[in-house]
Amino acid sequence: MSSDLPVNNWNSFDSGEVCWWTATFPWALGSGALLPWQDVVLDAGERTGIFRVEAAEWMEYRQEVDGPVGAFVKAHPDRLSISNPRFPAGFLLGDDLRYGEHKLVVSTRLSYMAPGGEIADRWVQDMQEFGLAIGLPSAFSYRPFDVDIDYGYAGSSDMEETWATFSTSTDIWFPWNSPMGRTGIPRGEPLDNRVLSRLNGTRLNAFLGEVREATLAAGGTWTCAPWRDERQADEFGVVLDAPKPARV
Repeated sequence: MSSDLPVNNWNSFDSGEVCWWTATFPWALGSGALLPWQDVVLDAGERTGIFRVEAAEWMEYRQEVDGPVGAFVKAHPDRLSISNPRFPAGFLLGDDLRYGEHKLVVSTRLSYMAPGGEIADRWVQDMQEFGLAIGLPSAFSYRPFDVDIDYGYAGSSDMEETWATFSTSTDIWFPWNSPMGRTGIPRGEPLDNRVLSRLNGTRLNAFLGEVREATLAAGGTWTCAPWRDERQADEFGVVLDAPKPARV
C-alpha cells in the first residue's frame, strides 16, 4: 500500500529486536576507553532526540531542571552511585537502565501523523501509550529505542569483551513495513512509510553515525543485525531509499 500522503504505516513490537546495532570493545582496551565513548552516546542521543535521559530519581536528576545528562554526570560525580567494578567511575550506562535500581527515564523524539492530518513530533517513552493515543492497533509497552551494556565472552571468542546494543522496538524508522493488525490489507503487503521514515530515520542515522565513528575510533567494532528486512538497514543505519520489497 503506497500513498503520497503521510500515514502512520508503522508498528511496535514486544522487544527491542526490530533491529539492533552493536558496539563491541575488547577488554584489553581498558575500561577507561568507555568514558569518552559514553560522552558521544549521551551528547548525540540528546541532540538528535534518539536517546534523551529525562530523569533518574536515584541521582536526583531531571532533564528539564538540570539540562543534558552528560554534563550533569560530569558536574556531579558524587551522585553517580553505580559501583560495578567492570566499568569506570562515571559510567552511567553500565547498569540495568530499564528496571534495575539505577533505572533511567528515557524518551525518543518521533514524527507521526496527528489525528488532525498534520505531521507532528512527540517525545515518546512508551510505544503502547503512543500508538493507542493516535489510533493504531494494540501494541506492546516498550521504549522506542534503547541502549544495553553487557560483558563476557561473545560466541566462540576466548577474549573477554564489553558490548553495547542499540535496539529499537518499532519500525517507524523504516520506509516499508508490515500491515500487521490492520484490516483490508493483504498479509505481507508492504506499507509505505517513506514520509515518516525520512524524518525519523534521518535522525536515527545521525545518532548511529556518531556512535559508530566513536566506536571505531576507540578500537571497537560495529555491526548491524536487522530482524526483518535486511535491505532496509545496514551498519550506517536505515536505508532510506530502500526499494519496495515484494513482501514484508
